[in-house]
Parts: sequence; structure tokens; C-alpha cells
Amino acid sequence: MTFFCRRFRVFLLSLCLLSGMAACRDNFDHVDQAVRFAVVSDPHLYATELGTTGPEFVTVVEREQKLLSFSRAIFAQVVTQILSQNPRVNFVLIPGDLTKDGELLSHQQMVVQLQRLERGGIQVFVVPGNHDIDNPEARGYTETGSFSVPVIGAPQFSEIYGDFGYKQAIVRDSASLSYISEPTPGLWLVAIDSCLYGENGQELSQIGGRIQPETLNWLRDNLALARDQNKKVIGMLHHGLIEHYRGQGELFADFLIEDWADIGHQLAQAGLNLVFSGHFHAQDITRVDWEDGSFLIDVETGSSASYPNSYRIVDYNLEDSSAQLESFQIQSLPGDGQNVGVADLAALAYDFSAQTLAQSISRVLTQRLDLPAEKIAILSPALTAATLAHVAGDELPLMSTFKAATKYAQDPDADLARLGLLLLTLWHDLPPEDNQIALSLAPQSLPVSP
Repeated sequence: MTFFCRRFRVFLLSLCLLSGMAACRDNFDHVDQAVRFAVVSDPHLYATELGTTGPEFVTVVEREQKLLSFSRAIFAQVVTQILSQNPRVNFVLIPGDLTKDGELLSHQQMVVQLQRLERGGIQVFVVPGNHDIDNPEARGYTETGSFSVPVIGAPQFSEIYGDFGYKQAIVRDSASLSYISEPTPGLWLVAIDSCLYGENGQELSQIGGRIQPETLNWLRDNLALARDQNKKVIGMLHHGLIEHYRGQGELFADFLIEDWADIGHQLAQAGLNLVFSGHFHAQDITRVDWEDGSFLIDVETGSSASYPNSYRIVDYNLEDSSAQLESFQIQSLPGDGQNVGVADLAALAYDFSAQTLAQSISRVLTQRLDLPAEKIAILSPALTAATLAHVAGDELPLMSTFKAATKYAQDPDADLARLGLLLLTLWHDLPPEDNQIALSLAPQSLPVSP
């Protein structure tokens, strides 16, 4: 598309938006320079009325390593904590996987929790995750098996969550469930639908993500419009826009959007410099700076339904485009008439993740790599520890751990060498810090190559 055509499309968008915004122009004369918002990702709320017993349910829980029986109670506790924040939270971002597998009942129960935030004066903005729409894996469970349950499609998603982003949108993308809203004067939220639910099979859902070409053009046009109107911009999507550890694009490509390196750069050039993502269930922040001066910070937030059961509070300054981020964990669950209390959720979540992750890793090492038992006995605990450290954020290995990983990375056996490299890359925390940090949203000078 030529420069003239793109600018003309931006001009048309401006006319459409101005007509709807003229009535509230007086409210924009005074803009608060500080805004506080929360980020809660991958809550995977599961309506326990659909069943929490039987071998099939146990298999799903162990495979997915989520505290599904507690996910509703955990998210309810997140909502309670957000409502009690002082200073007050202005809005909440949820970058996808609101439900276990897109069950209609789970979506309806999620809305009940989001309405608590709304009644407390806190606006909520959501986008879908790969689990949320037209998911063939949605099931209910009995002592002897499982059964299909109703799910929702894309049109239903925007209807059910109409009060949580879609009705507040100043513009929506016709090719996806992406939209743009202005949660506080002067700040645009670019909510990107990166999921492939339209390509789900009859039995399995798509894990990977993609920004469709039409949506990418839509994003460029509206980012140009934001720049013309001097709006600050933050983004939200389910999949990562940049790698959160070296080799992620090769080892776990489904957790990044397709063609992530190029598209991430394009969006950064267009003015999207701070995005909030989820999907990999890790507390991790990564920054990339390109030689042309563009940069992108991807703030990934872990699942509230998995260790370490975290969410974030962000204090964003519109004047200098800085952001202060702090991580919080759900440490316990109060008991009530609907839920059983958990005094030490942190210990329960860690032990559960360590056990199920070790079982999964041992199974993969046995079935796919055919490694002998003595090597599995060493590698499984090492990979489990590295993964748990990465999902918690700010990982820092002991020297002995680093030396052992380096030894495996240099092994003549190709499979062992790859596992050693995986250990090293999981332990190597790409900058900046992951949990408590003050982010500067400004270009950084790159070292000059000799």
C-alpha cells in the first residue's frame, strides 16, 4: 500500500472517530498523568459443576499443570485483592485464556467475577486466548469418563464480554476480535486477537497464534492515528510478540505469533512499544531494541491458576511514558459456602507444579528421546527446576547448576546437547527484571559494532 493510500485511510478513520468523540471533548481538557491498572493472565476459570473427579479429569489436570479445581476461587481472590488496592486500580487487562477450554458455563461464571470489578468502579478489558472459543476440548467429567459441553463462538465472545472491552471500543477490527479503547484520557489500549480458533480441529484446538494481514494493516493505520492525535499506546494480546528466552521461537514456537521477529519490529516501528501477553504461564519481561531506534517491551504475566499464581499492578505515567510494575501472588484461599479454604496455596501450587512437571518431562524424555533411566533421573529434576525458576521470574542459577547445564550442552549426544542448551536458556534471564521494576519507555542506545 502506498504512503498516500495509508495516510488517506488514517484520515478517514480520524473523521469517524472525531464524530463520536466530539461530545466528550470537554472531558479531555484535563488529563491525569498517572494511571494504575492490573494485569491478570490465563485465569483458566473452570466451572466445577461440570465435574472434578474421575481418571479423565485427573489426566487433564496433570497434563496441563493447572489447579483447575481451585481456578474459580483463585480468580475470585484476585478480584478481591484488586478491589482492595490502594491507590485504587483504574482498569484491568486480561490477555486471554479466561476459561479452561471455552465452556459456556465457565464463561458465564467469569462474567460474574468481572461484574464484581465493574461494580467496584474498575473497567475490565479482555481478549480471547487459544482456549476460549470454539474449543473441541471442552468437556465435563464423571467418575467413569467425560462428556461434551456447550462452547461459544467468536460472535458470542464479543457479546458475552461486551461490557469488558467491546462496547467501550472506539474502533474494532473487522477481520478479528481486535479492538482499540481509551481506558483513560490520552491512553489507547490496542487489544489484539492473535488466536487461531477458526482453524481448530474436531478434537484438538490450535495453540499457536497469528496476526492476520488485514489485522496488521488495521493496527498500522490506527497506530498512525494514535501518533497523529498524540495518544500514548499500550497493547495486549495472548501470544508473545518477542522471545522470552533465547531459542523460544524454535523450541516453543506456538507460544509466539507467527513471524514474530518481523511483525514485532513492524509494530514497534509503528509506535507500539509496550505490550502485555500471557500464554506461556510465566512471569517474564523482555525488551528488544533495533538499530533504527524502535523498541518493544513484552510483559508476560503468569497464569493465576498455576504456580506462582501471580498478577501484576502497573503504575503508568502518561507524562514521561514510564511504568512501575509490581507482582503479587495469591498465597491462600478463604473458605466459604462454595469453596474449600486453602491455608498455604503457594506451597500447594509449587508442589503440584513440581510433581506434574517432573512427570511430564520424564515421560517425554522416555518416549521421545529414549534416554536411559539413569540420565532421566538427573535431567528431569534439572529441567523441572529450571522451568519453575523461569515461570516465577528473575531466575538466577547456582554456579553448580550452570556448570552441569554447560556440561550437557557440550555432550556429543545431540539430544543431550539440546537439553543442555534448553537448561542454559531457561536459566538465562533476558533483561530486564521480571517482577518488580521501573520501566523506561524510551529508546536505548545500542552498542556500536567494531
